[in-house]
Amino acid sequence: MTPFIFQYQDTEGRLCKGRVVKFFGGNPMEAELEAKGWTFHMIVGKHWYGNYICIPNWSVGSELANLGDEFSRIIHDFIATIDKNL
Repeated sequence: MTPFIFQYQDTEGRLCKGRVVKFFGGNPMEAELEAKGWTFHMIVGKHWYGNYICIPNWSVGSELANLGDEFSRIIHDFIATIDKNL
């Protein structure tokens, strides 16, 4: 996969660039992101009671309220952008 470059705004309001270096669609969806010198292995999927996101190498995991909440919308839009550019 050719790395996909994306832009985001950091917590100080600066526009930054990151890149998706690996992407595996499906359930769960997995992606490896690089931004500001850090690497994030992100896993997003569905289970019987809802949706979840995990970032294992940062020991982070959370339920997603539903695919209509703000955070889920951002993740969905981000994944859709990756899909369009693969």
